[in-house]
Amino acid sequence: MTLNQIQAPPSPLDAAQPRGILLALLPCDDAQQTVFNGGSRPLTLVSVRWVLPQSVDRLVVACAWRLQAGEHKAAVAFLDANSNPLVQNVVSCRCDNPQLHTTLHVFERLAFPAAGDYLLAAGLDELLAGQVLIFVE
Repeated sequence: MTLNQIQAPPSPLDAAQPRGILLALLPCDDAQQTVFNGGSRPLTLVSVRWVLPQSVDRLVVACAWRLQAGEHKAAVAFLDANSNPLVQNVVSCRCDNPQLHTTLHVFERLAFPAAGDYLLAAGLDELLAGQVLIFVE
């Protein structure tokens, strides 16, 4: 699955049963990298949006899902102002029963082309599940 294949979800009237619901989309510091190894400056939550440095040694994005039973592909991507993907990470998971599930998406040596607004987007099974605005300084 590529980010270009992620489409807007069908309206609730058209969807028989969603395969999963995004509960949280959180960028996380890699404490070992930032604290102990002198890595990039820590992430901060300012007002209602995330602020990231222009270059991050290692960034982990955690997604909390409520998933139906079956095979799933969860994607997380950073998008520019025109919704073009800059980088993405896809993980597969399998649930034997409906359950809460967390996927971790690791981005190594993440570099943004310029300061400004970007979107952090999450998709499940090729459908956009949610996105948050981030600011890169």
